[in-house]
Amino acid sequence: MRINWIVLSFILLFNFSISNDLENFYKILKNSPVVKLKINFTQNQFDRNFNSSGDFYILGHQKYFYESPDIIIYVDSSYAMTKNLLSRQIIYNSLDEMQFSLFDILSGNRKHIEFGDINIELNRFAYSIPSVGFKGYFLFESKSSLLKLIFMKIGINQHITISVDEFKILETYVPKIGTQGYEVIDLRG
Repeated sequence: MRINWIVLSFILLFNFSISNDLENFYKILKNSPVVKLKINFTQNQFDRNFNSSGDFYILGHQKYFYESPDIIIYVDSSYAMTKNLLSRQIIYNSLDEMQFSLFDILSGNRKHIEFGDINIELNRFAYSIPSVGFKGYFLFESKSSLLKLIFMKIGINQHITISVDEFKILETYVPKIGTQGYEVIDLRG
């Protein structure tokens, strides 16, 4: 009987430690002043790929910054600013708090996300976003427990993959967004 309790305790402890990677990720996001993720973003749509690599900063609640060689995106709860470095345009958009954003997944905002199955062997956590019909999973490194990949199926022959190459906690970060020499389009109304 004692051996059964030891085995059961070990199984529970093992399951608890593995399944905590997702919660630990969210705790880091919540408790850190700034989190920097070096990411590779790939959107596959009907056998065509769009790729972007850059730095994604989580600056606070619903406040994000993405910087790549082609595009800069800044989000501050009620609006988004997209700076296209190739076309030399800056576009401001209003954001609806009730609408899902891809940044919600990276930033720890669980408002639209429902979690499902956990694959302990792969360290994989399934999720869905019922409001838009998307499904996917978080994948964590088995040794370090750091986020490795986020996969999202957005339709037939359409998916998004965000791989995380680097994860850093910073004390502070102030985005640099210059507007000089750019056409500014404000769609906030």
